[in-house]
Amino acid sequence: MSITLTPREEDVARCIRECMSSKQIASHLGISVSTVRLRLHKIYRKIGVPTGEVRAGSRMRLLRWLMSKEEVILPVKMKG
Repeated sequence: MSITLTPREEDVARCIRECMSSKQIASHLGISVSTVRLRLHKIYRKIGVPTGEVRAGSRMRLLRWLMSKEEVILPVKMKG
């Protein structure tokens, strides 16, 4: 099954791959922290993380998923 992320979800996923916090992602992308959390929730749902498990372990699961899609999700460079 192929999972498709929106362009903005891909932006957030790239930042997660770079181990940015939600606050860092918000600053980097010029969006609010609540918008970052919303995008993460949508990504978690798409990759099959149960709603009750959306915690720190979810980021690790997302990172593993991103690593398996290395050719699609490229790292971003931090500003500054």
